[in-house]
Amino acid sequence: MNFGPNIVTDGLVFAVDAANPSSYVSGSSGTLWSDLKKTNNVTLLNGPVFDTSNQGCINFDGVNDNAQIEGNPGVSQNLFNGTANSVCAWVNNDQITKDATIVGNWSTQYILYMDTGGAGDGYRVLYATGGGTKATSADNVNAIQNQWQYVVSTFSGTAVSLYVDGALIETNTFSSTTMTTSTSNIAIGADVPNGARDFNGRIAYVSIYDKALSSTEVAQNYNALKERFGL
Repeated sequence: MNFGPNIVTDGLVFAVDAANPSSYVSGSSGTLWSDLKKTNNVTLLNGPVFDTSNQGCINFDGVNDNAQIEGNPGVSQNLFNGTANSVCAWVNNDQITKDATIVGNWSTQYILYMDTGGAGDGYRVLYATGGGTKATSADNVNAIQNQWQYVVSTFSGTAVSLYVDGALIETNTFSSTTMTTSTSNIAIGADVPNGARDFNGRIAYVSIYDKALSSTEVAQNYNALKERFGL
């Protein structure tokens, strides 16, 4: 299966790429965004549309669009093993002045999102664990409007880390703990099931790993696709 040139495949459990015809058929106006691992497909809900830019991406309107992994709410998730995970996404924000979910199921398990609080317009990652919420602070103003960025979160059981464009932004360490489990759907581009924090812009590639990627692996994935996104 072609996940892209030189993409890390060790630990890869989920990948959707709008430029790959095995993942999305361009021009089809379809609602199926197929998982290249053939395990958890994605359903485009409320009208996200295919965009031909940068070989292919999905455009979210910032109003009510979202893409739910495994389709219908209430399906037990099998993408997070509870002890170590990574979530990676190529995103292009049309708007950075509102909170917006990239990937997650808000308040119940996990979220990678853009936080526009007093610290500035920055990406942030949050994991709900048995030891309480573990998150990065979004103190760095690292979200850029109208430019492709590669955003990665990792969870190792003792640390939560955020990377942007292959570079480590922040790591928050703590005593070893485990993620809480959830039966709420993971979604791309919105806060499900709360129906808020809708992403306004384009998302081209999302991948999930059942391990915490190393800084070397994050940089490898960034370098593998950065030319496609003009970086």
